[in-house]
Amino acid sequence: MAKEKVKRRISDRLLITYCVTGTVTFCILTWMLAQRFAKVSEPKSCVVQHVDNDQNEQKDTETSTSPDFEVTEEMRNRVLLLRRIKNQITEMWRATLHGLNGLKDDEDITDRVQETLKQLKLRHHSLMIDAEDLVAFDRPWQEKVAKETEKELITKIVDLQYPKNCDEAPQFYVPLTECGYGCAFRHLAGCLEQSMVNNLTLVAGFSNSIYSTDIKEGEFPIEETSSCPPPTNLKGWTEVLCQLTQCAPRNENLSRNITEHKKVFMKIEFIPTAVGFKPPGVTDEYWSRVASFHGNPKAWWTGQLLKYLQMPTEGMKNEINEALATRVDFTKPIVGVHVRRTDKIYLPGEDSEVHTLAEYMQHVADWYDKYEMRLEKENRVETVERRVFLATDDPEVWKETAGYPGYTFIGNRKFSETAVDLEKRETLEGLKQVIIDTALLSKCDFIVGTLSSSVTSAAYELRQAEHLDASDDVASLDYSYGAVDYPNRIQVAIYPHTANATTHEIELKIGDIIYTDTNLWNGYFRGRTRRTGEVGMYPTYKVKDSTVYYSDIDKEIMNIYRFDEAEDDDGNRFQQILKF
Repeated sequence: MAKEKVKRRISDRLLITYCVTGTVTFCILTWMLAQRFAKVSEPKSCVVQHVDNDQNEQKDTETSTSPDFEVTEEMRNRVLLLRRIKNQITEMWRATLHGLNGLKDDEDITDRVQETLKQLKLRHHSLMIDAEDLVAFDRPWQEKVAKETEKELITKIVDLQYPKNCDEAPQFYVPLTECGYGCAFRHLAGCLEQSMVNNLTLVAGFSNSIYSTDIKEGEFPIEETSSCPPPTNLKGWTEVLCQLTQCAPRNENLSRNITEHKKVFMKIEFIPTAVGFKPPGVTDEYWSRVASFHGNPKAWWTGQLLKYLQMPTEGMKNEINEALATRVDFTKPIVGVHVRRTDKIYLPGEDSEVHTLAEYMQHVADWYDKYEMRLEKENRVETVERRVFLATDDPEVWKETAGYPGYTFIGNRKFSETAVDLEKRETLEGLKQVIIDTALLSKCDFIVGTLSSSVTSAAYELRQAEHLDASDDVASLDYSYGAVDYPNRIQVAIYPHTANATTHEIELKIGDIIYTDTNLWNGYFRGRTRRTGEVGMYPTYKVKDSTVYYSDIDKEIMNIYRFDEAEDDDGNRFQQILKF
């Protein structure tokens, strides 16, 4: 009896602490909102800074017209604080959930714990709805900033990719990586970043692509009067996606020296960027603007690059539009689920685990529960059909859907049966279908998947390019957004933490810089402290994102995490790129 009372007291205290903390947080937050007002002034704008390799000095290369306003420090700080509080509500819930789940094995208190969890979930949904509404107060000025910020980036890309004189424009030649759709585009996006910082026109070679076995190097459809040259008889990428530039690759010898602005070669194995940091050459002012309206600046940036890199040809656009019109009704709520298995599970070097459909569906159910709760708050009468767009390379997943009679599953079952066979997947039709599936996933209201998969990541990134801030519109069953086992965000300790070898927790002192690898989804991050070099776990609420923007070429970070995959035959390619 005494044991039961103690456990019940623990459960009650967890519930009361969570609820009271959430209520007090929002009282304080509401008061803060009443005290703050937005201000506008003249901006200092530049998207990308060019590095003069002779003098090693940075020069502005972007001279586009600046917007007639600036995001002030006060505006940025308010948004960052709002976002932090919103995120910490979720992190508190994860930590509480993790702790209570540990009590469920005791049969004496199972019912009590289940009821506590149910009530906590309802309160969590309510707090998140309120937080979303509070953040929405800033949408008018954020939309204005986002529109101008996107315009600057696209102008920079188009000016480089469509130069006035192709014969004079220096080129950055990149053979496409020999890997699948998502992997190839991640590599290409990084190469586009490098071309921008060096004022080079990116030209891609497709002969290495697993989808383009019949293409010969140098065969490019050229039509200078069109932004998307019509496809010729080429196979693979060029039948579905526009060329990146109207400029044909030069026939002169390739150079491995980035300072020779004629035709530069990039080794295929080079990984151009770490996902979580400011891209090379981008100014702090520009990056702080992105951070003022978006919760994941690098996902927004990459989404903009992918939107350009994946411009479909007219024929491919028609196929995508047909899929949008006939397969899924996006005027009604729908959650996208991407289940990646097959070669991602069994091939050497891959880092994915098998997850049952039930693990995905828990996040789907949570999203619909919160959606229906919002309808109640807004007094809207709406019959909600719980629909799921399912994209998977494993036909067995479709059999698992039989266990969810309350849900309607939509997707291309036939492609799932084809995709399980790598030889059939790596075809023109396979390429078309993965592009369509990714496009449909990006249109869903919420995405559940594994961010270790490039397809889940690409769908998430493309969604950012179509919305003001969709950074929270994903639930990952494995890693958080970013490169696996690489630093994906820089954080600063705002509370001390005592090390615990038993639980693999590391010491933190106030002000410590931490290179964070991933969110463990249990109220803890995993990362490495700069002060001690120790790697381990630490509570999410004891750190905040750094407002000092670190580039992914920061030598100190690279010395810890990077290896030699970027070296060329002379062993100096990596060092040159680190100078940007």
